[in-house]
Amino acid sequence: MVAFITGRRAARSAATPSRWPRRAADIIAVDIAAQIDSVPYPMAAPEDLAETVKKVEALGRRIVAAQADVRERGFRRRHN
Repeated sequence: MVAFITGRRAARSAATPSRWPRRAADIIAVDIAAQIDSVPYPMAAPEDLAETVKKVEALGRRIVAAQADVRERGFRRRHN
């Protein structure tokens, strides 16, 4: 099983993706991990996405995490 998680939950709320590895799911996490001017609340940072990777791997599951803006038509990977 693979869980595909995008947006705020992918990077900021590590507790949410960590539920999936406990269910024997590997994770694909995509988050912009940057502040968008039109969003009035604090968005996740790259450090939040990195913390999610650590927590999922600590549970013995695989994760592919990418900092990316899903609003863009062409996917451009920003970080591994």
